[in-house]
Amino acid sequence: MISAVSRHEDAVERAKAGIRTYLEFFKRHRKLFLILILEQGEIGHDGKKKCCERYMSHIEQMQVFMAEGVKAGVFKKIDPGTLSYGVLGMLNYIIFKWLMSNAEYDIVQDIDTFYDMIFNGILLKEE
Repeated sequence: MISAVSRHEDAVERAKAGIRTYLEFFKRHRKLFLILILEQGEIGHDGKKKCCERYMSHIEQMQVFMAEGVKAGVFKKIDPGTLSYGVLGMLNYIIFKWLMSNAEYDIVQDIDTFYDMIFNGILLKEE
């Protein structure tokens, strides 16, 4: 994820690259997602620790990118950790829903709708 995000200067494009990379990664590694979310106890203490450390490093990097966006005035002044966990929480639910459908559709197909929700919110703007 870090290399995909680092290619972009713009905070929004960095966030979009991170979101797309996250979805595409778990599209290729479905079982890893299930292990991380549902079956952590099955991989033993060392395996769990290693998976969690790697996963947390990506979350920490996302927080750095979010903080840069806040500092640049692109994102609202919201705690970067809260922003990161909020986005990842929504992504994790999208992945979980996709897996429960037996991956019957392309998980990345609705990414523009997700981007719209993240960057524009869900409220209609009064004209």
